[in-house]
Amino acid sequence: MEMINIDDAKEGMIIIREILNDQGDTLLKEGTALTKDLIRKLKSLGISGVCVENPEKNNSSDAMPSEVSTELQQIEYRFSNVRSEAIMEELMAAVKEYITEKDRSDGIH
Repeated sequence: MEMINIDDAKEGMIIIREILNDQGDTLLKEGTALTKDLIRKLKSLGISGVCVENPEKNNSSDAMPSEVSTELQQIEYRFSNVRSEAIMEELMAAVKEYITEKDRSDGIH
């Protein structure tokens, strides 16, 4: 885990501590993959730092292909408004698992 400056945040980094606004409302849940739009939004809200998984992990040679990473980020974004519902959280996890497994079986990764 590492707290990084929001200016150093990159698309695909995974949030490992939920991000709250000044009123204590959750802006992003733990496990959310950052997108360019989310980073831009956090900056506009005055968020200066985020806790992410090991940032060097994103630069490793065994990182998933950008197409799959983008698909997973899009899934995170599309489910972001319904993540408080357990069934939707399960559905999102199943879709993400399907995408990851399909990628492995297709020999892309």
